[in-house]
Amino acid sequence: QFPSITIPPFSVGLITAENLSVTNKPAWVDQIKIFPTIFTSTLQLEIPEIAEDPGLKIFDYSGQLAYTCQLKPGKNTIHPALASGIYFLCIDAKNGSFIRKIIR
Repeated sequence: QFPSITIPPFSVGLITAENLSVTNKPAWVDQIKIFPTIFTSTLQLEIPEIAEDPGLKIFDYSGQLAYTCQLKPGKNTIHPALASGIYFLCIDAKNGSFIRKIIR
């Protein structure tokens, strides 16, 4: 059981978030490895075996879906054709979610 975390309001491009909170973070989220977070063409992702049916979505700074694919537990190599910029990488599984900022 994880404590509740409250994030103060913020704004990123067209995305505005208020009163965000996180509770019961899945343990497997801390085991995800993404490298490099500043990339040119290739991203490496390591997804723990406990993640159930993980999928990947990458959103641009304005919140538009820019890339999507299915992942497998273990090592994954992806080559998203993205323009230079700031993106949000989201991994959704049946047993939790993960979001990280990446830069192309």
